[in-house]
Amino acid sequence: MRSSKRVDIIEAATRVILSEGAAQLTLDAVAKEAQVSKGGLLYHFSTKEALIEAIVIYAKEQVEKQFQAIYDEDDDPRGRWTRTYLKLTGDDKSKNNELYSALFSGVMENRELLRPLEDCFLQFYAKTGEDQIDPVLANIIYLVADGLWYNDMFQFNPVNDEMKAKVIARLIQLTKGESD
Repeated sequence: MRSSKRVDIIEAATRVILSEGAAQLTLDAVAKEAQVSKGGLLYHFSTKEALIEAIVIYAKEQVEKQFQAIYDEDDDPRGRWTRTYLKLTGDDKSKNNELYSALFSGVMENRELLRPLEDCFLQFYAKTGEDQIDPVLANIIYLVADGLWYNDMFQFNPVNDEMKAKVIARLIQLTKGESD
């Protein structure tokens, strides 16, 4: 099934941000990448800010779908929300391209544009109250997950993939009340 032209343009903008950097996001660059005329792009997004807002909303929708899919695979209610967040943020970097591009472009253009994503993650975090695990442990895991995620996003990479997988596996054990 072919995606809509609007989604094609959003995905093209994501590719521009990821390959050239958020500072290089221009309507001309996106039109070229999407293989549409500038007028065609302007039909869908009248300004760069409107395009960034759409990228953020698209990213939010993708994150919510990923989160729900991960959540639905886990049948243990104890620590389920925390494990889902950990798996979402620790997942394959390529699955988060839309999110990364939304964050980079939103921060570069207007931080307020990130509000839908911020609200989404605050909702995820609020669910940890239903997790039936120590709230301090849940917060530690959230902070570690964020650190690993930022490490991937900014490509600092001091933790190799093997160690990252071991850290995530250990944290998952902790959410289930297991130790070594």
